[in-house]
Amino acid sequence: MAEPTKFVTEDGKLKKNPSWVAWKAGQADAPPPAARSVVPLGQEPQITVVSTVSDMVECDVAMTEDTRSAVEFLQGQDFLSRYYGRATGPSDVLSRLEALFAQYEVPVGMLTRLLSMAFKETLGQVSLDDSGSMDTVMTRGGSKGKTRWAVAMDRLRFLTRVFSILRLELRVRGLNNPAVVTVDQAGKSIDAVIQEWDELVTSIEMGGAGGLTASRAALVSILAEQERSGRHTSIYVIFAGRPSDAIPAELGAMMLSRPDPAKTPITMIACTDVDADVEWVGAIEEQATAQGRLSFLAAMDDYETEAAEVLRDQGAFFSGLYTMGLYFICMLFAAQDPYGLDALDDDYPLTWGMLDGLLGRVTTEAEWQCYIDGYFSNPKRVDADGKSTLADLERKYGALRAKLKTKTQASADLPEVQLLLAS
Repeated sequence: MAEPTKFVTEDGKLKKNPSWVAWKAGQADAPPPAARSVVPLGQEPQITVVSTVSDMVECDVAMTEDTRSAVEFLQGQDFLSRYYGRATGPSDVLSRLEALFAQYEVPVGMLTRLLSMAFKETLGQVSLDDSGSMDTVMTRGGSKGKTRWAVAMDRLRFLTRVFSILRLELRVRGLNNPAVVTVDQAGKSIDAVIQEWDELVTSIEMGGAGGLTASRAALVSILAEQERSGRHTSIYVIFAGRPSDAIPAELGAMMLSRPDPAKTPITMIACTDVDADVEWVGAIEEQATAQGRLSFLAAMDDYETEAAEVLRDQGAFFSGLYTMGLYFICMLFAAQDPYGLDALDDDYPLTWGMLDGLLGRVTTEAEWQCYIDGYFSNPKRVDADGKSTLADLERKYGALRAKLKTKTQASADLPEVQLLLAS
């Protein structure tokens, strides 16, 4: 018997397919189910992360229409035949994404972001800092005791896992070893591609004590490739210091003047706990903001720093939402989503619809009220001298409370927010 689809829609609601349940029970090599990721809803004043569609269905959690559509696409034969070939079972891709999401506590709403990468047939290009300084041991934060190189490999492994499951091409090159590392996926199963990437990542070596941080040369090469191919190319620069072949301002000017930034989103991924090593990237972000145009450029610091910024800007309601998994998804996709994921550490609030979209489920009015009240009363909103800035926040956005309670618009769609962003 051929594998049925795992989920079916009845009366507009997704449910587990009884035929799939019976089929799965008859599989001798059926893997154990993914760990349950549901926390009882409504017990604490923070967002509850549900990571798998299975948990949503079994716990009767109302999912958004976008999430339901993503699930239907991911197990649909047209999608699978186009991207994976007819040998792929209906649940192969979705089940692997569910396992990944459960492992890292990724909100199930992020399925829509990954699906958009598949539709664009995104090429991933990784520029990896393999200079001698990557052997430095981190001394603070969640990565304390790890080398910069080990942290970089953690980030790279997540990228390889997602690109493997989505059947997207990924190319990796070192700053001191420009030879491109990739995996030919033709005729291989998802698991075989994942295993091959795991082996390749383990074999990548640093450039040695004399290795430099030639970031500009690597970026020039990647952008030249994209210009020739015209492909949608997501660029990931994994770094731990200032470029050795350009002054930061020169590198920033090159990033901000690329001709079609929407087709070449760039994510700068820091693997250092030395603030001075990453300040130059922040200066480029500020320059992009000052220019008043979308740069499709995102900078990712370590998880603890990013989480602290999100909690400062969005409030304590996000303490249960900004997981390591959401951090990794922001690393993967935020540069392509300037008014969504990349705006989590901006000062303007989310709309109710954006909250639903992040989680992939329909939040209650009580949850929305808890979020928006927490946003406007956030004690972490202080200036450099420790003085509260809540009065300024209220002056800027207080009049928008009613408009933010919309399910159909993002914050940046509201004219009042557009004016503030442009000022």
